[in-house]
Amino acid sequence: MNCRLNVNLINKHVFHRIHDLKLDKTSGASELIEIGLEILKTQLDSIKDSQMDITDVIFKLAQELLKVRPSMAPIINTIGYLL
Repeated sequence: MNCRLNVNLINKHVFHRIHDLKLDKTSGASELIEIGLEILKTQLDSIKDSQMDITDVIFKLAQELLKVRPSMAPIINTIGYLL
């Protein structure tokens, strides 16, 4: 896995959804996880390069999702499971 990740690995629509998720102060951890997994699916579905290492994409997206609610254990546990 590359240590230096390209921000362009994540499409703009996904970054906007993550930003909206950060602003969501009403959803609980399980709802945030569900939305986060939908965001991950959207990102993976948008990959057009069959040679791309999706490990880098998942890692970068996980970093962004951890920033949503870094203190919520269920989110940390789910992302840890994915990685």
